[in-house]
Amino acid sequence: MRQEASNGYYSVTAHNENRARPIASSSQYGGCAATILNSVAHQAKSFGRDPTKLGRWADVRIQGRQREPREAFVVDLLRAITKWRDGGCEVILGVDANEDVSSLKTSSFRHRLREVGMEEAILQQQAGRTAATQQRNRKGKPIDGIFTTTGVVVKAGGYYNFDKFFLCDHWGLWIDIDLECSLGVHRPQKTPYQPRKLTMSDTTAVRRYLHLVHQGYNTYSISSRLEHLHEQLKLNEGKMTAKMGRSYKCLHQQMYDIRRKAEAKWGRPYARILTA
Repeated sequence: MRQEASNGYYSVTAHNENRARPIASSSQYGGCAATILNSVAHQAKSFGRDPTKLGRWADVRIQGRQREPREAFVVDLLRAITKWRDGGCEVILGVDANEDVSSLKTSSFRHRLREVGMEEAILQQQAGRTAATQQRNRKGKPIDGIFTTTGVVVKAGGYYNFDKFFLCDHWGLWIDIDLECSLGVHRPQKTPYQPRKLTMSDTTAVRRYLHLVHQGYNTYSISSRLEHLHEQLKLNEGKMTAKMGRSYKCLHQQMYDIRRKAEAKWGRPYARILTA
């Protein structure tokens, strides 16, 4: 028999088991063997022999091609997210993707998460600016991200520097979410205040007030979200579901907060200024 060096092997032998072999003999005439070597040996699943016990053959069953580990991870993750969303859940996913999470190629991790309604929250907050989140990354691309479903309202997000709170060669990632919009929890009461009133002659203050309000509305996409809610109401024949109610309450609270911030800085204008 030819001897080959290998990185592992799997063997099975078969011989005539119907006739007793002399005790003093160390020889076995006839029979056969099946051996597989190297990487194939690690895929052996089971073995078999001639069922008549005549040793006419020996066989090794090799397991078929396994799923590529990374692809299996992505497919299983997307399946889990879809199941959670079908159950009415919002999802926040923090992940070391080991690839550029800012890429929008159709095969990219970010694009595939978009297919199940998730978006990278920090990149949206950073207006598309990217940076390496891993210390040895020299391409300036983030490989870590926090992805959220559309029902999670992200107020802010960013990165902690290397070794900021723990020893790690990755940046720490964080987001701040609106709990009432996302989870329906009670918001703490804010301290009441009496804003000062703008006068029509103070055009600079009025202009700056309106600029802050419009800026806040754009930041939280108030107009587009109101239009989307209006379309949902039309499709549902004017009936507001519990989910729509939460969306409306969230929008109303955000609009109120935006105006209050502007009022705290520039005062409260007359009603006809707001409708201008």
